[in-house]
Amino acid sequence: MTFTVTLIELSFFLIAIGFLMLVVYLIPAIIQFRQTARSIQELSEESKKVLRDTVPVINKVKRQLDGIGDAVEKFKSVGNRLPYIADAVAKQVKRPFVLAAGLAGGIIYIFKSLKRR
Repeated sequence: MTFTVTLIELSFFLIAIGFLMLVVYLIPAIIQFRQTARSIQELSEESKKVLRDTVPVINKVKRQLDGIGDAVEKFKSVGNRLPYIADAVAKQVKRPFVLAAGLAGGIIYIFKSLKRR
């Protein structure tokens, strides 16, 4: 009994064996790829949980920073007005002292004048 194999049949046989070797060679890589994909999926789920917890904290911090920014702006505004406020206070305080000093000087002058006579 003899087998006769044509060139086409031999080519298909070699191609099939080559494909089988390729598949056998790629099986560990495919398994590793699936494990990596599963790990990435787990990491993604954990990241979503962390983000769900983190986003409200970030928003709260942002609101607080906005509030601090407003306070800093108000403080800056007061700081810019401080020289004008100091001048106004000095003028308001200076007038009564000048008036009191002038009045006291006048009274002293009157007493000295009366004492001389």
